[in-house]
Amino acid sequence: MSKEFRLMILSEKSGRNYSIKTRLMPLLLLIFGFFGIIALTVISIANYVHVYQQITDAEQMIGTLEKDLAELKEQNREAVQYKQWADAIIYRRTHYDDITGKGTMTAGQNSRAGEVPGSDIKPKSSLLDIDEFDVRRLNLELDFEVSFKLINRSNGRKKLSGYLHIVASNNDVKPDIYSSWPPGELLSGMPQDYKKGSKYAISYLKQVKGRINQPDIGSKFNRVDVIAYSEDGNIVLKKGFYVERLLQQNPYE
Repeated sequence: MSKEFRLMILSEKSGRNYSIKTRLMPLLLLIFGFFGIIALTVISIANYVHVYQQITDAEQMIGTLEKDLAELKEQNREAVQYKQWADAIIYRRTHYDDITGKGTMTAGQNSRAGEVPGSDIKPKSSLLDIDEFDVRRLNLELDFEVSFKLINRSNGRKKLSGYLHIVASNNDVKPDIYSSWPPGELLSGMPQDYKKGSKYAISYLKQVKGRINQPDIGSKFNRVDVIAYSEDGNIVLKKGFYVERLLQQNPYE
């Protein structure tokens, strides 16, 4: 015969007694069932946290792989462009004796936009260079688009990154006039915040295009400087080009 248990509950307010009579086996089943439910709940929560962490790790891994794949695609695109650029340099050297690769050259012609003598700043540690610099006039107001290839000349093709500015100027008038792409504040023709430039990160080369709008009235820009900064704000490249002759040509493109 199974034992019976009686649970007594005394109400302090009313003074009444309440009792619950139960047998041992149902009581044990109730106790074990209660703690079993708690244990299952804890195990379920732990499994959920573990699975959630695995999903999060998988998503992060997928994101990293996608980023790496995008970088590989970009490097492959740069490599193809670099090969085309190198082939063009070899062709010019072979046929037109143009070994500098500066400016847009054709047989028997000078560059469309000539470099400014003595204006370059190219530290010995710099591995950046510019090739195929060109200026395309856009309208009657002489607004123009600058285009060129920013070249990574490092032997190991170490990725170079930083910020790029295109500064248009005219120092033959007083006061001097300046403008830049991307737009930003200038002091004596130099960007006040180098991080507002166009971001570059190249293993081989990058095709760069930037638009410069001329002043509505008065003198026009006759020079363009390309200024490249490293990530920490050091100037690693600065090259100047005369553009006045090209901008005066008609018709515009």
